Amino acid sequence: MYSVGDVVCYPMHGIGKIESIKKSSALGELSDYYVLRFEEGRIVTMVPVAGAEELGLRYVLSADECRHAIDYISLASPINLSSDWEKRRQYITSQLNSGDPLKTIDVIITLSTRSGYRGLSTGEHRILDASIKTLVSELTYVLSIDESVITKLIDTRIDSIRKSL
Repeated sequence: MYSVGDVVCYPMHGIGKIESIKKSSALGELSDYYVLRFEEGRIVTMVPVAGAEELGLRYVLSADECRHAIDYISLASPINLSSDWEKRRQYITSQLNSGDPLKTIDVIITLSTRSGYRGLSTGEHRILDASIKTLVSELTYVLSIDESVITKLIDTRIDSIRKSL
């Protein structure tokens, strides 16, 4: 269980801080929720305490885990996704909700390279943009690196993969 003041990572939103834990009613059932405010300060969301980990909520990575993720970017390869949008969406959502940053990197690399030769749906563009934002925000937060450094690393890997296709 997380505590008020903990800094966490939440898929599709990035780094946030737990501002409070409060009871709220959803579908007629009273449950505890984490109230998260994200680093830009404009987004506040509530995540059910009981399902937080299944939804991908986790503590931010350690510096060593972030360095490993950066190393992984240079090795990541695109995954061949189904041509059926619903199957792709289910796969991508499960990867992102796992909370595993390496799976997030795989999604970013796969969607980015797919966009170069097949095009992406509007939903895939949103997922790609949010995934990059989440990954970059966590790596820059933990390692105190400028966003442009991480973004350039991702872009360089994507360009390299596209050239090899």
